[in-house]
Amino acid sequence: MDVPEGRLVVCSFDPGIRSGWCWYDLDRIEMCTQGTRIGLKGGETNFGQFDSSKGERYAVDQMVQLTRRCWEWADVDEETDTFIVTIENFTLRDIVNTGPELLSPVRMTARYLDRLETSGIAIWTRCSASEAKNTVTDQRLKLWNQYSSSSGEHARDAQRHGILIARKYASDLGFRQWAGVGLSKKEVSE
Repeated sequence: MDVPEGRLVVCSFDPGIRSGWCWYDLDRIEMCTQGTRIGLKGGETNFGQFDSSKGERYAVDQMVQLTRRCWEWADVDEETDTFIVTIENFTLRDIVNTGPELLSPVRMTARYLDRLETSGIAIWTRCSASEAKNTVTDQRLKLWNQYSSSSGEHARDAQRHGILIARKYASDLGFRQWAGVGLSKKEVSE
């Protein structure tokens, strides 16, 4: 497998009334040759969640700030590293709650992705909640030593999205080609 040196940096979000976030800084070759379990063991991670009740614009500002902090935390080299942002894709299931917070994740995602695209911070993709939860179960998080009982449900969901993207990168040549190496002339702007 021909995989260039460098790192895969994934910044993931689970937006909502409580929003989860997670960062992964992984060795690209290790992920693609040794697999997700070994790649995660050798990588670095950071995660948490924040209260979005101060308003959606505030929450989106937090997400953009966290994306920039992830870039800085991982000290991304735009020539050799791959930086991907992923966010949970909203799927309307049962309508139990018909209040304005029902579509809050949709509005937050739209604002965030618009800011991401106009600033040129990173390439991005969306993950379905069901695919992330079915693929990256609590049992797998524990097996891979990624589970923290104190992290909070939304931070764990953001972890699931980040790991799902890392798995896709490691196992899917088409996904790797889409993600590429470096950001091809994109810049992180303040």
